[in-house]
Amino acid sequence: MRLTPAILLILFTACGSASQVTYEKDVRPLMETRCTSCHVEGGIAPFALTSYEQVAAVKDAIAIAVKNRTMPPYLAAPGCTEYADDQNLTDEQIAMLEGWAKQGAVQGTPTSSATKQTALETSLPQVDLTLGMPTAWTPSKEPDDYHCFVIDWPHQ
Repeated sequence: MRLTPAILLILFTACGSASQVTYEKDVRPLMETRCTSCHVEGGIAPFALTSYEQVAAVKDAIAIAVKNRTMPPYLAAPGCTEYADDQNLTDEQIAMLEGWAKQGAVQGTPTSSATKQTALETSLPQVDLTLGMPTAWTPSKEPDDYHCFVIDWPHQ
């Protein structure tokens, strides 16, 4: 069989569309498992990431945040040991999100398998000890602010 330019174009288009990263097929499931426990209306994150429009609007910021490994915020470094509920993204997942953003944030065909996320329950059933901040601090909404505070343990 002789591969003419038209046949090559058809083969390239067919192969390219089968492996194209889309929000519905690739990005949404990852967002649902790794992001929307915080990034929901009423959640602890400053904005929701529960729809294509919301995610596509910040696609470049998402690509940067996952590449820099500031999102999802999980301080345990990979490689030392395995942790329960490790939220670190794999190199493949990071590359997928970066590629999706660079290729124009294609939505793909919506499916009915989307899950409805709600904000995490923030109250504890029991509080054993309450520690106060040594100095007052008010977080800013913009830019996204991530801080660690060291508080002296009162029971030595």
